[in-house]
Amino acid sequence: MNNFTFTNNKCKDKNISINEINPVELFHFYFIINVRLIVAFFKMAKMYVI
Repeated sequence: MNNFTFTNNKCKDKNISINEINPVELFHFYFIINVRLIVAFFKMAKMYVI
């Protein structure tokens, strides 16, 4: 919840409306999730191989 209000404040500083989604932050959000999934996948693969 704090993160959400923080992003809204950043958008207000840049004169961007709150309803408008910031694509850069959305990209970073999905990128972090994808990295975590890839790391977990490689850990599982190593367990099966070795």
